[in-house]
Amino acid sequence: MMAEQSILIVEDTRDLGRLLQSALATLGTDLKSQVVPSAEEALLESPRRRYALAVVDVRLPGITGFELVSKLRARQKDLKVIVITGMLDAEYRQQADKLKVNAFFTKPLEMGVFLDTVERLLDLKAEPSTEEAVSARAAENLHLPEMIAGLRQECGADAVILLDENGSVVARAGNGQTGNLETEGGPLVMSCLS
Repeated sequence: MMAEQSILIVEDTRDLGRLLQSALATLGTDLKSQVVPSAEEALLESPRRRYALAVVDVRLPGITGFELVSKLRARQKDLKVIVITGMLDAEYRQQADKLKVNAFFTKPLEMGVFLDTVERLLDLKAEPSTEEAVSARAAENLHLPEMIAGLRQECGADAVILLDENGSVVARAGNGQTGNLETEGGPLVMSCLS
């Protein structure tokens, strides 16, 4: 049996933090994850437990995710780090490269690729804990992109963008530019649903 490994998720958007935690749970019972909403809370938690991996959002209240990565790595040099951001900024990628983070993802995350990256970084076997977890993960990885692409074809649309209840982009197909869709489009979508 493999030793338990801990993952620290630093994400100020509660729903995304929970989503990441749930997705990571599908990788097996030997993984324990904890979600904190700020870099300051992460710094308070990090001395209490040895983390194998930190998943850190760049834009956080208080100090930035990059500053947090520097501080966490000063405490634990072998900590593996995945950085996530909603900003498509070349400067962010350069900062991530400078800090030698193990992986860099932009939102919306491609969950299958994210989970594969975690498995690779933590040297996990691809043996899920239950048959249900396998089914859920397979459905998420295979069916959602196919369904979105199929819907796009049926509608003859340039793009199909799937939003969650907060207006955040969950999946997309096509050449549509989302721009500030997550900040500007959410209220529009929500007003249509009310």
